[in-house]
Amino acid sequence: IRSDGMIAIIHQPFDSSNTVQHLEDNNENWFRVYWKGDKYPNALNDCDGLCEVVNGDSCLCGSSPVSKSIGFSSAPATVKELLGKLHIGFPDPSIFDSNYTSSFYPDSGITVHLKNDLFDSTTAFEFLDKKGRRFFMKNSVETVQVHGVTS
Repeated sequence: IRSDGMIAIIHQPFDSSNTVQHLEDNNENWFRVYWKGDKYPNALNDCDGLCEVVNGDSCLCGSSPVSKSIGFSSAPATVKELLGKLHIGFPDPSIFDSNYTSSFYPDSGITVHLKNDLFDSTTAFEFLDKKGRRFFMKNSVETVQVHGVTS
């Protein structure tokens, strides 16, 4: 975890035979995550005593999934509401099988893609930003807990 809250995934499996080849210990693929209350371990405060300070400016922490739930059980009223709750992207459902049906909601500008006509974690929401770029969001809220590292 960098001092700005960006993270990189460092793959440290318990069994070296399970190593994923495309993730390395010196991974520099940093990305943004959403921190509850904008609070996260920071090297400036000794990583809250939870994690190991690395290179003087980052925290090396363990993590584990805590919960997973669907974001919406019906179409959100606005793109702002959608983005306030969902933060995980999704591929264009047209690349999958034909079990997806789509409904456009003109008041919100959102297209809902349902797999097997169900609102669940396989549901995708599509919208255009102000520049006309298409985005797809996964109907899933997933929480990960940060904890100390065990060597």
